This record gives sequence, structure tokens and C-alpha cells, in this order.
Amino acid sequence: MGCIDKIVYTVLCKQCGNQSETSIRDSGSNFGGSWWGSEGNFADFDSAWEGGGLQEPKLLYIKCKKCGSEQINVEWNYQP
Repeated sequence: MGCIDKIVYTVLCKQCGNQSETSIRDSGSNFGGSWWGSEGNFADFDSAWEGGGLQEPKLLYIKCKKCGSEQINVEWNYQP
């Protein structure tokens, strides 16, 4: 299996400016469909995810480890 595409998440804490990035790969194939990773890991943030496998993962919760804020700006985009 190759990588069909991936989602890159970039997060920024609105309170302290802490920033991190992670990506989740779709390791399926053009013939067999998608097979997503289950979660991304941010170095400086606690997070909870839903999905993976046949379902594209969704970020449910995120909190800054540095200051404890839950006021986080989340941006994501698909990349080949």
C-alpha cells in the first residue's frame, strides 16, 4: 500500500502562542479505498481523536500542555 494522501493539522494556542503540527496518512490504495491512521500526535498539545480505518479521523479535543488553554486555532489541509 502506498500513501493516497494525508491531512496536515497545524494548531496554535491563542493564549500563549505555542504551535505544533502533525499529519495523518491515508495508506489505502486507489483500488481498495482509503485506510486512515487513527490519530495524530502533537508534541506540545493533548488531543483526542475519533475515526481511522475507513473513516477519516476527526479531532475532538485539544489542549495546550504549556499553559492549559483550550482556546486553540486549528487549521488543516490535504496534501498528496
